[in-house]
Amino acid sequence: MKRIIGVATLLIAATPAAWAQAQSSAEEGRSYFSLSAGAVAGSDFDYDIPGGHVEAETGEGYGVSAAWGHVFDPHVRGELSLSYSKQDIDIVRRFGGPQILIFEEPGAVTAWTLGATAYYDFVTTGSFRPYVGAGIGVASLDVNDRVIQDAGTAVNAKAIVGGRWMLGGNTSLFTEGRYEAHVMEVDDGVGFTGADSNLVNDTFGIHAGVRVGF
Repeated sequence: MKRIIGVATLLIAATPAAWAQAQSSAEEGRSYFSLSAGAVAGSDFDYDIPGGHVEAETGEGYGVSAAWGHVFDPHVRGELSLSYSKQDIDIVRRFGGPQILIFEEPGAVTAWTLGATAYYDFVTTGSFRPYVGAGIGVASLDVNDRVIQDAGTAVNAKAIVGGRWMLGGNTSLFTEGRYEAHVMEVDDGVGFTGADSNLVNDTFGIHAGVRVGF
């Protein structure tokens, strides 16, 4: 009887690990599609103009993204993603530079970003899988701060920490924190040219979404 109880205990203890290993093996070599949305915290940015300086603050915003990914092994996967984010500009301060009259209110910082991200998944014995990631991309960044006139091309870099819950089959839910930085060269604007400065807009957001394998 004691032997039967011992065997049953071992089987119960091994079931989550076996299930997790089976799920990892089932995902390896397969692709998936994901959708996510989240909130972006307020931030600030600044850049130089000829003879002066511009500082701005943004409020809270939002972001949405869609991604195609591929699982290379239980720990390593990669993604290609398209994302959109928006933050309203609350305050713009312009120090020095060309003196001009502006009557319109500041608008928003919006970005369309195409990026590639590499992830490392930590395999656990249960349905929860923590992960980390890092990526780089290119973006169309529109900074409507009453100083920069047109959208420009920006470089995007990001770091991610998150976790997902495997629901069974090919579906899982995930939530993650994302730090992102968009770096854009500022050359022309309202009343000036040849600024030759860099604008860095870095943000932190919390996102949640669903992932479906195929």
